[in-house]
Amino acid sequence: MCTVLGVARSTYYKSFDKTKSARELENEELKSAIKRIYKENKGIYGALRIHYILGIEGFNVSLKRVQILMTKLGLCAVTVKKYKPHSSKKGSRRFRKRFKKRLYNYFY
Repeated sequence: MCTVLGVARSTYYKSFDKTKSARELENEELKSAIKRIYKENKGIYGALRIHYILGIEGFNVSLKRVQILMTKLGLCAVTVKKYKPHSSKKGSRRFRKRFKKRLYNYFY
């Protein structure tokens, strides 16, 4: 059967006895906590804030690990751009003309 599937015999038997490591179990627990915190804060919190909250809740985890788990979950912080007032086109043309005159008078 292994030759038909193109899989080594050791790989076939290893898949039966595969148990999750302590790291994988901890990652699953962290993923659920990260999802919960992310949803509670409406997707606004990024990895830095989630890392801070996890520390308060008692998880001893690095920022990099939180970033990696958030990437695997497909979570990212929502950023809202600040409003920038736009100047009118007429005003900017007037400024450019005055500025050119100033430069011309300065150099000549």
